[in-house]
Amino acid sequence: MKNTPLFYSTKAYLLSLLLIAAILLVSLSIEWFTEEYPLSDAHWDSSIYLNGAKLYSEGNYLTKLRELAQPIYDCLMQGRYPCGYEGISYWSFSRLGHIMLVGTLVSMTGTDVQSIYIVTWVFRLLFAVGLFFVAMLAIDLIRTQSPGISENIIYLGASLSLVLYLLSDIASYMSGSLISETPAIFLLSASIWSLVKAWNRNSILFASLSGVLAFALFVVRMDSIAVYLAFLCAISLMTTARQFEGERTWKLLFTAS
Repeated sequence: MKNTPLFYSTKAYLLSLLLIAAILLVSLSIEWFTEEYPLSDAHWDSSIYLNGAKLYSEGNYLTKLRELAQPIYDCLMQGRYPCGYEGISYWSFSRLGHIMLVGTLVSMTGTDVQSIYIVTWVFRLLFAVGLFFVAMLAIDLIRTQSPGISENIIYLGASLSLVLYLLSDIASYMSGSLISETPAIFLLSASIWSLVKAWNRNSILFASLSGVLAFALFVVRMDSIAVYLAFLCAISLMTTARQFEGERTWKLLFTAS
């Protein structure tokens, strides 16, 4: 049995997604014309990740991690900070997937200024896609949990919330920065959205996709997995509270786990 109300208009839903995509496209266009140079006003971690990406692109990065794991651990246990050796620090282990992502882009584009432009815009696009999934997640959650609410209100609320966020300082600060939060937002929103879709459609396929994305999230930014697990627990509590019948709901949750 589907959990999503059947009376919602598919056409209106698709139009709302097109509106959200248009808002993000306008935001990217504004950044295209207003940015003076790549990484301008970006988070200072961007340069650190860029250096780590260069080390990764040169090869033997994983071997260096294994060799330096014990010295870095001993340094931290002695209370010293940041315990960096050869450009590798303790946080390199908890952001490994992110460094590999940026490093792969650097390997493909080179290490000149043009490469920085390309990598920066890849992250801008990744940030925009992540926000798109956040908006879809909000819409699908409200449609699932609050049947009867006017769909126009849901779509308008999601669009206005997105516009307000894009106008905030934190959005302009994050867009274009090579920080791990950018792919984490994409992977977290996409994994939770897939989990909601799995719940609505009783789909093992979406549940499996949710689990794979959550694992990628753990590799990219280790501490962000706590948000996914919290949401997984929240859905488990909701299914228990509503006393859903049948075993398939629990199979979806365990598959995603």
